[in-house]
Amino acid sequence: MKHSLLLRLGLAALLLFPGAAVASTAPARPVAALFYPNEIHLTVEERIKPESIPGKGQGLKVILPANASRATFFATVNDSPANGFYWLDPAAEPVPRMNAADGQAEGENAERQTLLDAIKSIRTEIDRKNAGIKARKTRLALWENLDPNAEKFKTDDIMKLDAAYAERLAALYAEESLDARELEELQVAMSKAQKKLQAYDAANVRNVAVIPFSGPENKPAFVRYSYIMPGSSRASYRLTAYPAKDLLRIEQDVTLSQNSGGTWTDVEVYISTTRRDTSIRPSVLTPWQIGLTSKDTPPPAPRRNMMAEPMAQMSQAFDMKEASQRAPAPVQEEMGTFRLWSLGRKTIDNNVAVTLPLAKDDYTASYHYTIQPSVNPKGFLTASLSLDKALELPQGKARLFVDDVAIGEQTLSINGSKATLFFGTDPQVSATMRDVKRSTGETGFISKEQNMLWHWEIIVRNTRGRAVDVWVEDPLPDEQDTAIKLTVESKPTPEKTVTAAQLGATKVYRWKFTLQPNEARTIEHKVTVAAPADKILLPGRSR
Repeated sequence: MKHSLLLRLGLAALLLFPGAAVASTAPARPVAALFYPNEIHLTVEERIKPESIPGKGQGLKVILPANASRATFFATVNDSPANGFYWLDPAAEPVPRMNAADGQAEGENAERQTLLDAIKSIRTEIDRKNAGIKARKTRLALWENLDPNAEKFKTDDIMKLDAAYAERLAALYAEESLDARELEELQVAMSKAQKKLQAYDAANVRNVAVIPFSGPENKPAFVRYSYIMPGSSRASYRLTAYPAKDLLRIEQDVTLSQNSGGTWTDVEVYISTTRRDTSIRPSVLTPWQIGLTSKDTPPPAPRRNMMAEPMAQMSQAFDMKEASQRAPAPVQEEMGTFRLWSLGRKTIDNNVAVTLPLAKDDYTASYHYTIQPSVNPKGFLTASLSLDKALELPQGKARLFVDDVAIGEQTLSINGSKATLFFGTDPQVSATMRDVKRSTGETGFISKEQNMLWHWEIIVRNTRGRAVDVWVEDPLPDEQDTAIKLTVESKPTPEKTVTAAQLGATKVYRWKFTLQPNEARTIEHKVTVAAPADKILLPGRSR
């Protein structure tokens, strides 16, 4: 029987936690992790003994990482919704919490305070260095704008000033270069200090939630809870074009990272291909109000709808490692508002990015060469996808291959049933554009009209050993004034269309050919512009 992937996020894990529970100061490892591009939804199942909380009564203590989102915490006890919960104060507790001998907080976070002091010291140095750089720029401006040849200086003053001018500028330029290097070193030191603090917090600071519970003290309760914490899943791709087979192969990997402070072993991993959207309802539309105002009163600035999507952005360097285990084919399931991939059980170390295979699919694609001879005579191999249902590939780096030969990289993102992809140039397919005639002048007895003429010949060649489809494109002239008269003559007649979105969706003339091996064709393209002679005509392209 097929089970929903979403339900599997909360499968019981009784067999994974045999025997009596042992109190722990570290967050329990998750049984399931759903990775979004910028965060992770974790499901945890553990047996927890009730504890007596001073002044609060009895409760089940749940320990979460310091960077867990409190607002997303949800829990059930013995498969029933928790009867409320509260957070212990302070919000983040040091671990271990208390020294058994004297009941005092151990070390009072002396190590953490040392890290904070180091960051503060570096920040002070950065501020001091920036202030010095600013002051030096002022002094440089003073000396650079000082003219030793000004009439107010006498001859001997000029000689002294000239010597001081050269000496001071040379010294200031040297100091400026030194300060730039020192500032860069301070910024690197700041980054390292902040990462040390993050690592300390991940290992030693916790969020602690308490669920009120009145069961027997010696009998653990089965607690299932979930929360969201920062993390990432980055998509990457390998795209291989097989033009002779009308085939496009897309291989998709995903790189996962987490910094909970511990290793997750044997965790059920799920991937969402879209960012979790926190918007609940549509925005309020701004009323469209049309009115009049005095010419002496400036019109109000236009209002815009503004909606910010909260994102948990993390900037952290990870050691990269390739996953040692290659998973069976991931299972994809479309949910109500997003899609899930199941990768099975994995081990994900703390602060170590893991790359896992996600999918490998072949698609039927049509291929042609896109050539824009006014800017580049080379033909760009182009794949066009037209699918029965939408293909959703989140943004990521894609390595490109043609017949298994690497040709480069680009950023890829597809969301829809149609897509246009480019695979570099092929010198065997080209189009050269040469001038037949260009002219400009005025007509009429008193020159009431001016004219411009562009006349080109475009020669399209295929020197490959097989037939190819070619699209030749040239900008479509667009008159910006009704007084401009435009005449276009082309053989053969092109279609009017727009380029692919990656190319700016520009209006163009497009000629389509199928060229046999070693075949060449000629396009004749002529554009004539007429305009009133009393205006300046802006041609819009080089003459």
